[in-house]
Amino acid sequence: MKICGLAGLSLAVLGACEAPREPGVIATVEGFAGLVAGDEPRAVIIGRDILGNGGSAADAAVAMYFTMTATLPSRVGIAGNGVCLVHNAGLTLRDRPMGVDVIEFLPGTAGAGGLQLAGPRAMAVLHARHGLLRWAALLNEAERLSRLGHGVSRAFAKDLAAAAAFVSADPGLRRVFSNKAGELAGEGDQIVLSELSGLISGLRRQGAGYLYTGAFANRFVEAAQASGLSITTEDLRQTLPAIKQPLTVPFGDSVAYFPSNDGGLLAAQMWGMLTDVQSYDGASGAEKAHLLAEAGQRAFSQRAVWLGRDAGGPSADLVSEAHLRELLAGFNARQHNKLAASQGAGLQTVSNPFSAGFVVADNWSNAVACSFSMNGLFGAGRMVAGTGVLLPKEAAQGANSLSAGIIANPFNGTLYFAGTASGGLAAPAALTRVMLEGSATNGTIDAALAAPRLVNVASPDVTFYEPGLDPAILSALRQWGHALQPEPGVGRANALKCPTGLLNDDSTCLVGTDSRGHGLSVRVQ
Repeated sequence: MKICGLAGLSLAVLGACEAPREPGVIATVEGFAGLVAGDEPRAVIIGRDILGNGGSAADAAVAMYFTMTATLPSRVGIAGNGVCLVHNAGLTLRDRPMGVDVIEFLPGTAGAGGLQLAGPRAMAVLHARHGLLRWAALLNEAERLSRLGHGVSRAFAKDLAAAAAFVSADPGLRRVFSNKAGELAGEGDQIVLSELSGLISGLRRQGAGYLYTGAFANRFVEAAQASGLSITTEDLRQTLPAIKQPLTVPFGDSVAYFPSNDGGLLAAQMWGMLTDVQSYDGASGAEKAHLLAEAGQRAFSQRAVWLGRDAGGPSADLVSEAHLRELLAGFNARQHNKLAASQGAGLQTVSNPFSAGFVVADNWSNAVACSFSMNGLFGAGRMVAGTGVLLPKEAAQGANSLSAGIIANPFNGTLYFAGTASGGLAAPAALTRVMLEGSATNGTIDAALAAPRLVNVASPDVTFYEPGLDPAILSALRQWGHALQPEPGVGRANALKCPTGLLNDDSTCLVGTDSRGHGLSVRVQ
């Protein structure tokens, strides 16, 4: 399939040619252009078209983020939280060395008087470091969809139905998300987000600074203060994302990379325990389930310790081989290890399942995996008047479970895996399960995403499992001392896999989205 155009995207499409693609040359791509999967279908389609017209993975990610603020505002917003894991293979931009960045915009890292408003600047950083196309071209579709209207996707319709009473409680919110009949919009109904379109238009024309300085920033602060928020123009001006180094766990000749937030650390520790300390690959179905539950319990039991450390976030020593072995000390392959009450009860179990994400890779082996949240479905349930900005819900300590992971060779830049997961406390466990199954020699992405999941979060010391888990596995877990409880839907994930490396053979690359949700995955070719 050849992607020949993108409505609203001002690209000077050059004639197709058989020569290899050149970074920075805007042209319709012949052959393989990349992979993309996400929780909101329209954003995935726009990401596909960006890749198909010569954009990088970062370009597609920027376009998808702004699109999701219009098409899935229940989970992704200008004032929402997010974390992006960015792999640069070193082939597209000469001044950007091979490596992996973490770009975070999370509560407590961005200022703005308690509000988290660093999303647009985070996208600007992503574009400046790794983008190829013009910034304005990447925001065209998000502006068009919000200004002219778009049909509600099944993913967003499900969220609207689940939060109907909450949304209806705020007249402004209900008006924005209602159909022509005055009822909350359902699947296929048209909604128009005119105020959001004005903001995105300003960001498109003037860059990310439009939100943080000048007339719009002053108007935003006045409206926010009028609604009772404590924020000043100086707070807004100083709002910045955090740029960090990833957590790393060696994996054969490659490295598994994770963001340095809470959810990233949990996934990194679980992954490390099951690849570096114990061998998940080759274990039986029951043994794999036992390993996942035990690793999850050990990782989650330590959250109270490292959440109390300095504000810089989790450090590399928490994923060192020595620490991983310490975490899994006393592991018994045939017996659940019941932690002492003091180990499991140090932090109240909190969960924010209402997050969303995407993964995208281009044919230069660059990749971006992002996860976003409003800290609750539709955030705080109210907007800053006249701005189109939906306010997030206040985040609880320990609720930051946004997860993403990338596996790549640090020496030649080839990509093997990228994934992201949502679902609150279940997200790190879901990502770990998909990474483990997907990185297996004969594993497929569809099978990895479909595999029934389970998680033990230490407090309570219960192994939550998805219906559909093999009864023989459940019987073995009970015999080995696990307290079991069914849980419908342990996280949602999106993932891509290139078994022999994307740079080596892109024909083997696979991409998928979770059947538990209503997303979309596309091979761009």
